[in-house]
Parts: sequence; structure tokens; C-alpha cells
Amino acid sequence: MAKKYYICDIIGDGQDVPPTPTTGPFRPVIADLGVSWVGSIPSDPVTGHPLHTWTLVLVNTDNHAKVIDAKGVDALPDFPLDGKVNAINNVTKSRMNEALVRRGINTDFVSGSDGYRDVIRGIGQKLEAAFDENNFDVA
Repeated sequence: MAKKYYICDIIGDGQDVPPTPTTGPFRPVIADLGVSWVGSIPSDPVTGHPLHTWTLVLVNTDNHAKVIDAKGVDALPDFPLDGKVNAINNVTKSRMNEALVRRGINTDFVSGSDGYRDVIRGIGQKLEAAFDENNFDVA
């Protein structure tokens, strides 16, 4: 098993019906792929709808190909959290930045980050100010 970070579209309509790609509880796209994952979908306290159209997830599986190939999923670099951002391949880093920009995420924190842990924390904090990558884990 291997763990990898992704940014995923949020699907569902918030209703308690058997889920289809457009109905059922709000969830990341990868929730329907049969993989172990952790993620958080902050919601509006009044409407219960997600505050964002995307969420950060950490997936643990033997087969990341089906996750990477899923529509609405952007793979983040497969890189150690304690690795230096400047050691990430430039093409890989550019793809990550493009995915973030496409989702409306300002990427200033990426270029200002020393370690990849800071990048993951920065993405998580776009969702929740108290995000802590050390407590974001999946078995």
C-alpha cells in the first residue's frame, strides 16, 4: 500500500439517497473508487453545502492508477513530505501549480515554501485554517 495526495472534485447533492455520481452525500470523487482515503469537506453552517468545489484527500491503495485516471482528480507530486520543494521536478511542479490555478487556488504559497510539507499544509489551510498535515492520515 502507498499513500498519495490528491485534489478532488466534490460530488453529490447532499441528499441521503443511494449515491450516484450526482446524488447522495457530498463526497470527493475518489470516495466511489473503493480506496482507503481521508479528507474533509468544510460546509456552510446554514445550507450544509460545501464551501468549495474541491477537497484535499490522502489515498492509501495498491493501485493509484484508477485514482489518477478518474475524472475530477488532480494528483499532487508523489514526493516525501519532508523533501525540499526545489527538488521536485520542474515539470511535476508546473503540473501541480496548473491544477491549483485551475481550481482557483492562489499558488503564491508554493513558491514561498521550503518543504513539500508546507505545500500540503498550505493547500489544506485553504479549506480549513486549523489544517494540520500531521493529523491528516489514512490507514
